Amino acid sequence: MKISVYYNETKDKAHCIVNKIKQWCNENNIEYKEFLPEGDIIFAIGGDGTFLRTAMEIKDRNIPIVGINAGGLGYLTEITIDEVDKTLQKIKEGDFKIEERMTVKAVLGNKEFTALNEIAITSKSIRMVTISLTIDGEYLTDVSCDGLIFSTPTGSTAYSLACGGPILKPNMNSIILTPISPHTLSFRPLVLSEDSKIEAKIIKNEALVVADGQYFEEINTNGKVCITRGDYNVKILKMGNKSYSQILRNKLNWG
Repeated sequence: MKISVYYNETKDKAHCIVNKIKQWCNENNIEYKEFLPEGDIIFAIGGDGTFLRTAMEIKDRNIPIVGINAGGLGYLTEITIDEVDKTLQKIKEGDFKIEERMTVKAVLGNKEFTALNEIAITSKSIRMVTISLTIDGEYLTDVSCDGLIFSTPTGSTAYSLACGGPILKPNMNSIILTPISPHTLSFRPLVLSEDSKIEAKIIKNEALVVADGQYFEEINTNGKVCITRGDYNVKILKMGNKSYSQILRNKLNWG
């Protein structure tokens, strides 16, 4: 077995976890690497941002990711520090399952971005941006807003949720369209089919296209972005001891 580790080097807790994994690999004759998108399993240690960066590095290599939380709130990095030893033992025994999560893709000219959580189009300045929306070749509307979020079900508990979007179970396949501060009360979030093809044209002011808060590209007036389902899924290694309802209760402080 070969294991690679990505971690947030600014977090002391992450270094402690990395040392524990490194020692475990040495004791079990497992090849250990850091910050390389290769191996049988990849650990992402930090917060959800670390997990998202790791997924972007792996791309379509089909390697399952284990998320360990060394930060604050984490939906993707759901394994706690106290659960690391038990997690390593379960990996050794093969006692885990792998979930596949859909991605979302943005094409802007000859550039392409794929995200696990969301693609966001946001105003480049403090002014609103006006965007013309077409879905599956049919004009939908023009909307003036601070931006639009195109989220996967996995990302439904992230930026989209903060802007009033719905929560979807992560094993669903849909694209959520959530407006950011729209200049009309009638424009509400939409849940679209996974095979929808969405075209967003900037018709007033300039904007940024942002993938998972990690990478961005500027888009000028009359520029177009095509949003579709991504070409590959991201594999997430799960221990199987937490239901999605439990995760929501814990993360959102429900009763």
